[in-house]
Amino acid sequence: MSRKILLTLKILVGAYLIFVGVMLLRTIQKVCPGNQEVMCGISAVFILVGSGYLIGLLAGAIKRSMDARAAEKMKEREPAPAARPVRDHSLFRTAPMTLLNTEEQESDAREGALQERTGHAQIPGSTSATVRLQKVGPDTMVWKK
Repeated sequence: MSRKILLTLKILVGAYLIFVGVMLLRTIQKVCPGNQEVMCGISAVFILVGSGYLIGLLAGAIKRSMDARAAEKMKEREPAPAARPVRDHSLFRTAPMTLLNTEEQESDAREGALQERTGHAQIPGSTSATVRLQKVGPDTMVWKK
């Protein structure tokens, strides 16, 4: 069932409980039975439960509608997805690094350590401390100096 139909049925149940309590009180006043006090207590319970149920339902409905309006206002204030800055959602957040090609990695591995590149043109933004990718396990690669 849709939310509106379900809310309407719940309101009808609460109103019916109040109606039963009021009708019971009227009947007790007309007939005046011997157990009038007990019957009045029962009718009061019907009225209290029905009115509590209705108040709770209406308060919940009002709160939900106010929350929905607040969410709409927040959505209107939010910038469009294109206007928001792009964020890095990767696991590792590191500074951009210059990647060495495989020939340079092999030559550095043969020499045992990284040395200054003298004959090569310096890449803008790179230093002599450029890192390289080294395999440490069957499926694990690590950046090393």
